[in-house]
Amino acid sequence: DPALQASVLTTLIRTEVLRQAAEDRSIEVGDEEISEQRKTLVESVGGQEALDEMLADANVSDEELEANLMDQAIQTAISDELSSEVSDEQVRAAFTEDPQGQYGEKVEVRHILTKSEEDAQTAIERIEAGEEFSEVAKDMSTDTGSAERGGELGPIARGTTVEAFDNAAFDAEEGELVGPIETEFGFHVLEVTGQVAGAEFSDVEKDIRTQLESAAQGQAFNDYITEFVSGLEIEVNPRYGTWDAQSVSVVPPQPSEAPSAPALPPGLS
Repeated sequence: DPALQASVLTTLIRTEVLRQAAEDRSIEVGDEEISEQRKTLVESVGGQEALDEMLADANVSDEELEANLMDQAIQTAISDELSSEVSDEQVRAAFTEDPQGQYGEKVEVRHILTKSEEDAQTAIERIEAGEEFSEVAKDMSTDTGSAERGGELGPIARGTTVEAFDNAAFDAEEGELVGPIETEFGFHVLEVTGQVAGAEFSDVEKDIRTQLESAAQGQAFNDYITEFVSGLEIEVNPRYGTWDAQSVSVVPPQPSEAPSAPALPPGLS
């Protein structure tokens, strides 16, 4: 499998690059740093027993795990050296702008999506006549994912859905049946079933700072490794692909580029 071979070779090269980078920066990783990485891993998977099962299932030896933990420790040490302080202004801006809608108010919404306005109107009439919204959603909604849940979309943040739907959802009163609303996906009938208050800045400031620091650290590490790799001579046997310094990976050969298998002697075909 050329893709698998390229992937394995990429891992081996990245390991060598990482260790050369550590040497270049005079970074030494010892038992204490590796032990800290092991502790973090054990906690993340739910305990030592769970880790042992995962390693056994993946056929990973303790020696291989130890080597991986060393690489993680080296990466952490380099990242720590490259880290820069996140300002209070950056934290406040991340909270205020909130592009993913993590911290602002949310509304809990269920909807029915139909192909035509007539079908949407039929759904409204059935609900107003006494049928349960969830049953009409299961019967009529073309959004099969939410239809199975009776139309439930869960909490949505302002600005995270298409504009017409977003406006309707945040303008609606709780329990109000709204629609038909036309979007690029079809015609919606929606109902707001609950509201979730936005977070207080003081409650999430620490989490935001941690996220920003982690993102900045990761970007700084990637930038450093990309620059470091550009100064190295890395040769890859063409049968496994070509080296791409920008992505720091081996690109597998295309079928037309792969060398053909040698002919077998007579009697061995």
